Amino acid sequence: MLLYAEYIKEREGMELIEKEYGFCTYKVINEYIYLADIYIKKDQRMKGLAKALTDEVEEIGKNNKCNFILGSFCLDTNNWKSGKALVKSLGFKYFEKQRKTNMIYVSKEL
Repeated sequence: MLLYAEYIKEREGMELIEKEYGFCTYKVINEYIYLADIYIKKDQRMKGLAKALTDEVEEIGKNNKCNFILGSFCLDTNNWKSGKALVKSLGFKYFEKQRKTNMIYVSKEL
């Protein structure tokens, strides 16, 4: 996955946390940290691993003096209902829907 980490950092300025069970991408932007992607292998889902990755990103945000963590999910992707349920279970609140891109943006205070 190192090549993907190089790619996402060069292309979008994103950082990558990779574990044996999955990964997430994030970016610190001023007073918030944006959690862009979370992926957990199918056989490892429903074990609290997405929460563990999110907790790690939240800690990075706190260490960078961020006030909020932002996230998003797209209604055009497979399993978007799982993404919606995940962000709700992690304590995120909805703050915007962009109709053109079919994206839902969520936030949580740190």
